[in-house]
Amino acid sequence: MSLRIVGAREHNLKNISLELPTEAFIVFSGISGSGKSSLVYDTLYKEGRRRFLESLSAYARQFLGKMERPQVDAVLGLSPTIAIDQKTAGRSRRSTVGTMTEVYDYLRLLFARLGEPHCPECGRSVVGQSVEQIAEQLLSREEGQAIWILAPLVRERKGEYRKLLQNLARDGYTRVRVDGTLYSLPVSLELARHVRHTIEVVCDRLILERKRYSRLLEGLRQAAELAEGRITLLLGEKELHFNTRFGCPDHDYFLEELEPRIFSFNSPKGACPTCYGLGVVEQILPEKLLKTEAPLREVFPFGSNKRLPFTCFSERHFLEWIKHLGLSPDMPWESVPLEKKELILYGKPRGYVDPLWFHRSVPRFFKKKKVSGIIPLLEVARSLYREAWAFRPWVGERKCPTCQGARLRKESQFVLFRGHSIVELSRWSVDKLCRFFQSLRLREEEKTIGAPILKELRERLRFLQKIGLGYLTLDRTARSLSGGEAQRIRLASQIGSGLLGVLYVLDEPTIGLHPRDNDKLLKAIEALRDRGNTVVVVEHDPETLARADVLVEIGPGAGKEGGYLVGQGTPREIAKQPSPTGDYLSGRFTIPVPSRRRSPKDWLELYSVSCHNLKNLDVRLPLGVFTVITGVSGSGKSTLLLDVVEKGLKAYLKGESFPYWEKVKGGEKIQRVYR
Repeated sequence: MSLRIVGAREHNLKNISLELPTEAFIVFSGISGSGKSSLVYDTLYKEGRRRFLESLSAYARQFLGKMERPQVDAVLGLSPTIAIDQKTAGRSRRSTVGTMTEVYDYLRLLFARLGEPHCPECGRSVVGQSVEQIAEQLLSREEGQAIWILAPLVRERKGEYRKLLQNLARDGYTRVRVDGTLYSLPVSLELARHVRHTIEVVCDRLILERKRYSRLLEGLRQAAELAEGRITLLLGEKELHFNTRFGCPDHDYFLEELEPRIFSFNSPKGACPTCYGLGVVEQILPEKLLKTEAPLREVFPFGSNKRLPFTCFSERHFLEWIKHLGLSPDMPWESVPLEKKELILYGKPRGYVDPLWFHRSVPRFFKKKKVSGIIPLLEVARSLYREAWAFRPWVGERKCPTCQGARLRKESQFVLFRGHSIVELSRWSVDKLCRFFQSLRLREEEKTIGAPILKELRERLRFLQKIGLGYLTLDRTARSLSGGEAQRIRLASQIGSGLLGVLYVLDEPTIGLHPRDNDKLLKAIEALRDRGNTVVVVEHDPETLARADVLVEIGPGAGKEGGYLVGQGTPREIAKQPSPTGDYLSGRFTIPVPSRRRSPKDWLELYSVSCHNLKNLDVRLPLGVFTVITGVSGSGKSTLLLDVVEKGLKAYLKGESFPYWEKVKGGEKIQRVYR
């Protein structure tokens, strides 16, 4: 079977026709602008995607829109098509290496089935409580109170649940609580189908007394049987949750049934309630708001006689407050004592201020002897002000104070597997995780559930190692990945999916890769081919061209001079042809090395830089010359150039503070050299 393209005329293509083998590694090459992408992406991939959409029902197609047919007479033998380009990492802050490769999904399943919950307070393993223990605990603490015993049948799940409510009424139950509201059965409720609901049936209501002990036990047993061990109790305004499976009675800690979604930071059941699963919170940062050498009168973020939005606090009030603290408005910010800096920025604990200071025109919260500080006032204004973008210059990200960047609820972080939490495993590198799971031996009672999960984890982690991504951690965000890393991760997920007979299209996958990692990437592409897939690559890298099964050259020039089929065959056959690719592939043409080098105009010196994986780095960068920073993938090149030099220079030119720029010498030299 072969793939035939007849009469391709997209963009600058000149009625190209060619026949390609399937289940092969095919590379398209040629000078930039010759028409390679027009043939591969705008013809092959576009036609494959159009045919897939046309295979869907008419109802589905009306939401997807209509795709135009590429300018080609025919494409025969076309398989389902998947494109893996340089822009597939996504920009979502919720996407990580673990979620992209699905390794984290298998980890969640492993912890839900084989994890051991522990109490966050005392750290000891928690076990299920019997209904007798729950009853004794209630009688010892809440005796004499009225109690409602409920069985949570549905917790935070979507649906209408008409049948469930009808069955409860038929079984003789008289009351049910739906989304916090009590109803008498039978009841006719129109629940929104796509909204999460909680439905709890009332099993009994009584006064907690020792003489009603048997009735209390019966109600608790009934609730536990109906709701798989879960029990909800209402005592006045207080609501208690118990589980006959997991609980620590010493600290009133009770964990619901272990399930994969409580380990997901993208689910409300598992995400940290403060940062909503992001691991960071946005807030106004002092270093962005203040200039160290500026006088105190300029610390106030608005101009003279202006007020903060939605408050009465103006610059005049701020200056009066400064004088009350015994400071001069002309004093530089860096000269202010630390404790008074904290007071100006954040206020004292509980906002207390010396009651001797009082002014009749100050806002109410000042009259109550409370001062929030400049930053809390700005945070309130930012949350209420319509034009919140006005605060963006002062806003930055800080690690979440509740979860400390773990993204998960406290309860989820204290479920352990072999002494490690899912957060701890996510912070390990792929290499370390591989060693951990390769040496792991399941107990006899764990093999039935754990063996398939462990098999998938080992295969996916091993392949990430093979393509040179063993240094990545699972909690690494997708936004921090380079284009080459994102492409290789997509390759890992595609090989893990086990698809056969697919046409894969890749766009220059070796961009950004060190030559050491090229071989690992090419082996991954060849593994896709060996599974029975066809891999089409647009590439210029000599090593990739040399390892192709079929090499297709488009050209000979760019734009109007391109769009022709120059050659097709094995790399050796193309090397014999007098074409741009053949000339360089054979070595007849080479790029000459310059005989003379330019001398630097000056130097940018960086000392003791520690950012991400940079370890106390000292480096001198020449100015006024063409400088290349190189190293293997993940060595810290982009960190040095983008996260330190670029961001630090921008902060320097704006007069802002930057943590990795304090020991940099030569920022003014860049300004002088390139002025």
